[in-house]
Amino acid sequence: MSRTSVSLIAAARSGEQAELHHVTRGVQRAADVARNNCHDAYHHLWDIRMILAHQ
Repeated sequence: MSRTSVSLIAAARSGEQAELHHVTRGVQRAADVARNNCHDAYHHLWDIRMILAHQ
């Protein structure tokens, strides 16, 4: 488990608002990270479907 994951879990358990400092996205809270991951996964799925459709 990454240091970042451990920090987020510890913050969530204590009720704190953990913040990550992403190089290009700036300050990210847990909700931002979840939203970004969901958005990225959607686009990866779209890419995979396009690849499979054109084989």
